[in-house]
Amino acid sequence: MATVDNIRNGLIDFLVALNKLISSGSSKSEIVELTRAKNNVGNE
Repeated sequence: MATVDNIRNGLIDFLVALNKLISSGSSKSEIVELTRAKNNVGNE
């Protein structure tokens, strides 16, 4: 079940970052945050 938890947590992080990106405009720092969240899926 650890893999499912990692995927879920990574997806939640990704969606939070995506929400920030959409709601506040596309500043460079938030694009980096979004990319980091996406790349962290399964790496915890």
